[in-house]
Amino acid sequence: MSLHLSLRFIYSYESSPCYGIISPGTYVYVNPMVKNESVMLADIYTASSAVGFASENDSCFRESYRLICAVNYPLCVTINSTTPPVALPYKPCVSLCYKTREVCNGSQLYDMIPQMSCEYVGVAGRIYPDPGEYFNLTNVNGSDSVYTECTTNYNPGTPHCPAPLVYITDEMTDINGYYIIEGRCALPCPFSLWSDKKMRLLYYVQTAINSLSFLSGLFLIVFYGILPNEITHRMEIILSFGISNTLVCISYFMDNPQRDLYCGENHRVLVWSLALILTIVPLTGSTYNSSPTTIGCWINSNNNGLWQYFNFYVPSWICLLFVLFTTIYSCYKIYSLYNVLRDKVVLIYNTKQILIMIIILFNFVYVSVYKFYAMAKDEEYSKLLTAWFVCLIRYGESKCERDLPDFSLRLVLAIVTANNGVVGFLAYGLDSNNIKVFKQSKLVLYFMSKIGVSWSFNLTYSNTPSSSITPTTNTTSRKSTSSSIKMKPVEKTTEQQQQQQTQPETTTNIQNIDIESCSKEESTNDLKNINIVTFETTTKNNNNNNDYKDKDESTFTTKSKSKPDDEENNLNS
Repeated sequence: MSLHLSLRFIYSYESSPCYGIISPGTYVYVNPMVKNESVMLADIYTASSAVGFASENDSCFRESYRLICAVNYPLCVTINSTTPPVALPYKPCVSLCYKTREVCNGSQLYDMIPQMSCEYVGVAGRIYPDPGEYFNLTNVNGSDSVYTECTTNYNPGTPHCPAPLVYITDEMTDINGYYIIEGRCALPCPFSLWSDKKMRLLYYVQTAINSLSFLSGLFLIVFYGILPNEITHRMEIILSFGISNTLVCISYFMDNPQRDLYCGENHRVLVWSLALILTIVPLTGSTYNSSPTTIGCWINSNNNGLWQYFNFYVPSWICLLFVLFTTIYSCYKIYSLYNVLRDKVVLIYNTKQILIMIIILFNFVYVSVYKFYAMAKDEEYSKLLTAWFVCLIRYGESKCERDLPDFSLRLVLAIVTANNGVVGFLAYGLDSNNIKVFKQSKLVLYFMSKIGVSWSFNLTYSNTPSSSITPTTNTTSRKSTSSSIKMKPVEKTTEQQQQQQTQPETTTNIQNIDIESCSKEESTNDLKNINIVTFETTTKNNNNNNDYKDKDESTFTTKSKSKPDDEENNLNS
C-alpha cells in the first residue's frame, strides 16, 4: 500500500470521547485522508451516538466504543529510515472486531455503522487487517514492503463523555437523574442548559420565592387550620390553598436537594406517594420525568401518552374556565354593589380579592400553556443540544456555551410557580382578624398557661358589636363568641317619682359582674345568650318594711342588648 503524508501526535485530548480507552501520552496516527482532527472527532461522535442508541447492553456498548476509537485513533509507529521520517498506523486486529460482534450478539450496530463490519475496506485499505499489512515507502526513499502488525492494545475502560456530560451505565439508567443528550452521554441534574450567570439568577430567584412561599403556606396552615377554635368555610378554602402551595414548594426543594453532579433520590418515595394519591391518572405506569425546560417532575411527553394529558389537563382547564367565569361575574357584582352602597371600604376589600384571583388564575394558565409551548419547541431544543454536544467534543467545555432560547419565559415560569404562597400571605396573612384568632385560640391559651404567661381581655361597654373579646371555656365547641353589655336607663313616671320621695333612701350596689357569666357558651348564637346581672337593694329605713320586706333582692334579666323594649318592660314590671 502506498503511503500519503501523515500526521503523528501524542493523544492527550481529555474532552475526546475516546479518552480513557486510549492511554494519555500514547502516539496515535491521524488518517491522512482527513483534513483535520475536528472532522475525525465528528465521525467518532456520529458513530458513538449510533452505538448508544443501538447497543442492547452496557457490555456491548463498551466493546463497540473501544472498537470505534481503535479505528479512528490507531496507534502509531515512526519509520526513521525514510527521508523524511514517516509515521505508520498499527491498525486494530480483526479479532478485536469479532470479539465485539460476539458480545453484541447480532446487534443492529452492523447495519447502522459500516466500520462495525469486520470485512470493511476503506480508502486506506482494510480497517481490520489480519495479522498486519505492508506499506510502500519508495516515494520517501524507503522500502516497498514495510510491514506493520495489528494491535489490540486498547483499554476496555468506560467510554468517555465530554464534560459536563456523564456516561450512563446500565445501573445508572434505572436512576431518574439524567437527561440524555446523545447516545449514553447525559446531563446530570440539576440540569444546566443556560450560561452560568443565567443559571445563578434562576437559582436565586426560585430559591428566594419558594422559601417565602413555603413559610407563607405554613403561616396560612397555622392561622386557618390549627389555631382557630372553629374552622369556617372561608377558612377551609384558605387552608386548602396553603396546603397545596406548601406541597408545590416541597417539590421544588426535592427537585434540587443537592448541588453536585447527581440528582438526590432522598424522600422521593414519600413525595410521590402523595402525588400518586392526589393525581393518580397522570402517573400511571411511572410516566413522569423532569426536563431542563420544566420545573420539577411532571407527565412524560416522550411516550405518546396523550391520554394522560387528556385526563389531567381537560379537567384542569374546565376548572380554570369556571374560575375565569366566576371572577368576571364577581367583578360585575362588585361594581353593582358599589353603585348601591357607594362605600369605598367595601370596594377596596372586594377589589383586593378579585386581584388575587386574577393573579392566581394567570399563574395556573401560564404554567399549563408553557408546558405545551416547550413541547412544541422540543425539536428545536434537541438540535441545539446536539450542536452543543458536537462543540464539546471538538473544542471542549470552555469554548462551548450552553444557552437555549426562551430563558426569560423560563424565568417567568419559575416566578409564577413559586409566588402563590406569597400572594396568599399578602391576601390573608395580613388580615387583622388573625390577631384575634391568635389571642382566642385554645391551643395558644393552653401553651401560655403551661409557661406561666397570661393576658386578660377587658369587657368594654360600647355600642360597637365587636368591641369586646371574651375567651371561651367550653371544650366541646369550636365557636367563639363576643358580646358587650349595655344597660339602658329606665325613665321613671311621675307616680314613681312621687312614690320614691315618700320611700326611704335605698342604695343599689352592683355586687359582682362575672366576666365569664357574660359569655356563656352553652348557646351557639350570640343573640341567644342570657346575661344575668344581680342587683341587691338594701333598705336603710325600717319604717316601710311591710312594703319592701319581700323586695330586698331583685333580679333583672336582659336577653339581648338589641331588644331595649323588652328590657324596659322587665324593669318597669
